[in-house]
Amino acid sequence: MPELNVTMVAFHGTEKPSDLQTALDEVFQEIDHNLQPDQLHAFTPYSHRQIHATLVGMEVDVVNGRLVNRWFNRNRAGQERQIDTKRLREIVASFIHNNCLFTVRLGGFPEAYCQCQSWPQAQEGWECVSSPAEFHSCDRTTYEGSYYAFSPGPAMLTGWPISEFQHAQVFPHSLYEFRKAAEEAGFLDKYHSDDKPHWRDDDFFIRIGTFASGLSPNQLGSIEDSVRRRLAGNRPVTIDVNVGDVSIVLYESPSLDEEYVRARVPLAEFLKDHTSVDELYGQVVQRCSL
Repeated sequence: MPELNVTMVAFHGTEKPSDLQTALDEVFQEIDHNLQPDQLHAFTPYSHRQIHATLVGMEVDVVNGRLVNRWFNRNRAGQERQIDTKRLREIVASFIHNNCLFTVRLGGFPEAYCQCQSWPQAQEGWECVSSPAEFHSCDRTTYEGSYYAFSPGPAMLTGWPISEFQHAQVFPHSLYEFRKAAEEAGFLDKYHSDDKPHWRDDDFFIRIGTFASGLSPNQLGSIEDSVRRRLAGNRPVTIDVNVGDVSIVLYESPSLDEEYVRARVPLAEFLKDHTSVDELYGQVVQRCSL
């Protein structure tokens, strides 16, 4: 029986902002253009409704009947942190201003490469001392992080929060602050771990599809380079992530294909009543008891 779990996502199952849809179409075109005729099967794009950005992975494990956060358990030496959806509701509400959680910039990042891994102290903080990039995040410059992929594995289009539309060069790292604040409610970001203590996840990563196995590192790297260059050459795209764009979903597959989504709580509903998400977790417990 498939596992059942919970996550908070943006733009899943909803209409995408027009600028975001244009950026997605261009990325898909660039991927297709760089695949050889015998490789076209290697990439499976997500459907329009399936494409999503994860804001907070809310996955849990059921331990002796208690709901403990999966990522504290796996990333923090087996910590069994119970979740608190009421406190999470309060934290999320504190980040909303004029119905908007974040304004995110995609693209327009000049070519630059992070080499800070060679100097442990240089990995700390946001400044990328080894390149002229705006900053580094999880050992990547904004250029490197703007698009990346794995074979086999996901293809990711990434942006970062900015202060506002008029200040697309000012990065307050508010998504990282959002994820850190969620720890108080028992929710740890998947990419914050004891193994990578310097990682601070500020990435608004949009999963757009999946590569099958079979592509060599050189082939996959060539596609990455081509997509990144196209994104770098475009004007920056800025999009608001509003309350209506966000939902908390109960799923059976992290791909979030519609056929594997079992229930959805719009963020607006959660902000009114946190018990709507408690009901999702009730289904997780029930599945685990079968």
